[in-house]
Amino acid sequence: TNSLNQFNSDKSKGYNKRGDKFRAQVVYNKKKYRKTFDTEEEARAWYLAERAKVVQLAEQELAEIERDYQRMHEID
Repeated sequence: TNSLNQFNSDKSKGYNKRGDKFRAQVVYNKKKYRKTFDTEEEARAWYLAERAKVVQLAEQELAEIERDYQRMHEID
């Protein structure tokens, strides 16, 4: 899906420098999760951990959709 493709993209590292701080951001289901850090390393670590959580949620949602689809198309 588009959401998962965005997570697998190398276009964005998920964090950037803002002034003397680093802001990390993850977007899921059109909701932004942001946090500001003093160092790039902290921002990167948070981003990677949050991204892993979001990818897991997306995969669970897709599995549920697939189960529902299979149930709807079962032949009696």
